[in-house]
Amino acid sequence: MARTLFIVILLFIAGCESKTVVSEVGKSSAKKMDSLLDSTVTTSVSAPVSDDFLRPAKFKVAKLDSFRIVDKDDKLVTLTAAEERQYLQHKVEHSVYAPYYFYSVQQNTPARKVITVLTYDGEYKTDLLRLAYDSHNKLISRQVVAFVATDGEVRHEAYGWFESPTVFQFVEVHEEPVSETPTNANYLLDSLVTRYTVKNEQFEIVDKSTYQRQRQVPRSAE
Repeated sequence: MARTLFIVILLFIAGCESKTVVSEVGKSSAKKMDSLLDSTVTTSVSAPVSDDFLRPAKFKVAKLDSFRIVDKDDKLVTLTAAEERQYLQHKVEHSVYAPYYFYSVQQNTPARKVITVLTYDGEYKTDLLRLAYDSHNKLISRQVVAFVATDGEVRHEAYGWFESPTVFQFVEVHEEPVSETPTNANYLLDSLVTRYTVKNEQFEIVDKSTYQRQRQVPRSAE
């Protein structure tokens, strides 16, 4: 009887030790699993990829509310031949006599980038180009939004603005002298107003209007 009782006690103790071992192993496995999950969550979040496509520091003019060329700033940075290929994305014959200049950053987001670039034709005309790129930095729109051209006393100027996100107004003014007196110079101004609709960065003409007027300038004010 004593022998039987002794065996029962031994089996009871062994069972308790077995449960303790299983419990400790379970706790250890749970801790390892928690650690693994924490590690998985942490490593699955990657830092955003930097995009140096625009290089904003090269653009010396603040974002424009409307587009007009007043004077060419001497601080403007000229595009290199490689940058002309990168931003214009078509065959361009690089020339120091017909340079392109970084002008303003209009939008810079992962989905859309919009800039303006000033270009001089080497003779008498300066254009302000609005260039838009998609999320892959592919050029999807190229639009002249302002220009200035002078030939002696004849001046041709254009300026534009977004009336709304989907409507763009573009005004061209051609000015030339028609007569003069000892005290005044008379100029004839022909204006052309073009209205565009803009969808997916594509400009489509919907309306054109023409106007004409004269301007008188005192000779001392010329």
